[in-house]
Amino acid sequence: MKKLPLFILCMMFMQLAFTQDFNSNLDESCPSPENFENECYWEDDEFCVRLAWDRADYESELNRFEVYKATDDSEFEMIKRIVNVPFMSHYEALDIIEEPGYYYYKVVAIYNDGCESEPVETMIELTAVDENTTENVAIYPNPTSGMIAVKAEMMKRIEIINSLGQVLLVKNVDDDEVQIDLTSFGSGVYFINILTENGNVTRKINVK
Repeated sequence: MKKLPLFILCMMFMQLAFTQDFNSNLDESCPSPENFENECYWEDDEFCVRLAWDRADYESELNRFEVYKATDDSEFEMIKRIVNVPFMSHYEALDIIEEPGYYYYKVVAIYNDGCESEPVETMIELTAVDENTTENVAIYPNPTSGMIAVKAEMMKRIEIINSLGQVLLVKNVDDDEVQIDLTSFGSGVYFINILTENGNVTRKINVK
């Protein structure tokens, strides 16, 4: 497997309204996409972003979803148009990220009468780091039932992030090894972001 020279930190801000210039037909009676989430991963030598959401249960006149992307949180361009499919409730969109930077995505539901929902948004931060930093990081056991040990040279801070991009724990560190208790987090997939003097590394943790 190819060594990863980059790390990915996903952060989510859900159902935020944007400027009237973007959404001139905004109507509160048009429901927004629900259960919006994202995932970042490395596959086939490319960084991929997966956006996923559900349509509202009472959407009977939904026409389509539109997915927008920007690098500065203002100049958005539509990158995908996904047509509503009868009896389909879950939708996904994939995008390839080629360079480090900040990437903003938002998804809007468009109805047959022209009404547009409030958009849901996510921000992706992709930062280049020294490849040697990733080689000197160890996290064990993984999977875990609670306690994990994190080892990395010149650690400064550790963050635990859930699959929605929400930061659940921030711990300042002044050591090369630290113990972290994940017992209260519940089973699932989490991400640990390790800040060192040489850069950042993000790894996936499975909690049983």
